[in-house]
Amino acid sequence: KASTAKKTAAKKTAAKKTAAKKTPAKKTTGKKAASKAKKEEIPIREWWNEPPLKNGQKWRSLRHNGVYFAEEWKPHGEPIIYDGEEIVLPPLAEQYATQFAQVKDNENYGANPVFRRNFFKDWRKQCLVPAKLGRIKDIKKIDWSRLIAWSEAEKERKKSRSKEEKDAEKAKKAAIKEKYGHVWIDGFREELGNFTIEPPGLFRGRGEHPKRGSLKPITWPEDITLNISRDAPVPPCPLEGHKWGAIVHNDSAMWIANWREKVCGQHKYVWASAGASISQRGDMAKFDKARELQYYIDKLRGDYMRKLKSKDATSRQLGLASWIVDVLALRVGMEKNAEEEAETYGRCSLLVEHVELLGGTKLKLEFLGKDSMPYTNT
Repeated sequence: KASTAKKTAAKKTAAKKTAAKKTPAKKTTGKKAASKAKKEEIPIREWWNEPPLKNGQKWRSLRHNGVYFAEEWKPHGEPIIYDGEEIVLPPLAEQYATQFAQVKDNENYGANPVFRRNFFKDWRKQCLVPAKLGRIKDIKKIDWSRLIAWSEAEKERKKSRSKEEKDAEKAKKAAIKEKYGHVWIDGFREELGNFTIEPPGLFRGRGEHPKRGSLKPITWPEDITLNISRDAPVPPCPLEGHKWGAIVHNDSAMWIANWREKVCGQHKYVWASAGASISQRGDMAKFDKARELQYYIDKLRGDYMRKLKSKDATSRQLGLASWIVDVLALRVGMEKNAEEEAETYGRCSLLVEHVELLGGTKLKLEFLGKDSMPYTNT
C-alpha cells in the first residue's frame, strides 16, 4: 500500500510539472507594466565611450528643476509651562521647542550642558525676546511635558495610519522625487543625491562640537545659488513671493545648488548621485591618478627612510610624516578654530599628549580623528 501511494504521488507531481510547462507565463499588466516600460525607456549612458571633455570641464549641458523645500511647520498649540504659567509659543519658537523636548533627556543632546546652553541662548534671543516672551530667562523652570506628550502621541498616530494613508504619503514622496530628484546632464536623465532643503532645526554637529544645540535658521530661496547651463531654462522658485539668490553657469563645478549654512558658515551642496556619470568621471580620474603611484612608491619610501635618519630636524619630521601616511594611513589633519569646530587631529596636528611611550620599540597613539571618531593604535 505504501509503495502504491508513493507511485501515485509521483505521477501527480510529474503531471503538475508538465502542466506548468504548458501554461504560458502571466503577462505584467497595469501599473507594473507601465513602470517596467518606463524604466526600459531610460537609455543607459556609456560616458566612458564619449569624446573627452575639455580640461576642467564637468558637463556640456546641465538642466534641473531646482531644489525642494521641506513642508512648513504646522503648529500644534501645546504650551510649555514656565514657572507654573502655561505659555503657547509662536510657530517657529514652538518648532524649536518641540525638537528640544524630543531630545531633552538624551545625554548627547538635551542633557548635555553645552547643547542646552547653546539652545537656550539662541532660542531666547531669536524667538522669545522678539515675541515679547523675554520673561522666560531660566531653562530649569521650563516644564516640557506637554510637548513631550504631543510628540509621543504623534509617533503613535503615524504608526497607526491606515494602508490608504501610507500609500497616499508614499505616492506624494514619489511625485516630489520625480520632479526634483533628477538632473539632465548632457541630455541624459540621472539621479540627484539629497535634493531637499532642511527645515529649521537644532544643530547636532559631530562629536564634541562647540556649537551643538545652536538653532539652524530657515534657508530661503534667496540664500541659494543654482548652477545650470546657459541654454537651460531657470527653474521656477517653489516658494511664492521668493526668488533664487543667484544663477550661475559654471561647467567646471559638479554641484547643481549651493548655499552657506548659518551656524558654522560652511557651504552646503546638492550633488548628482554616486551612480551618475558626472560623479563616476571624477572617481575614474581619482583612481587613475592613484594607480600612477605604483611607478613612484619605491622611490618615495627610500626617500622618507633616508630623511628619518637625517641630522636635520625638519627633514626627520618630513620623513616621519610621510612614514605615518604610508604605514598608518592617517589623514593629513589641519589646525582648527576650537570655538567654531570640534577639535579633531591628523598626522600634522598631533600633540605630545596623543603619544604614549611603552618602552622598547612600542608606542601608543590615541586621539580623536575625523568626525570625532577615536583612533587608538599601538
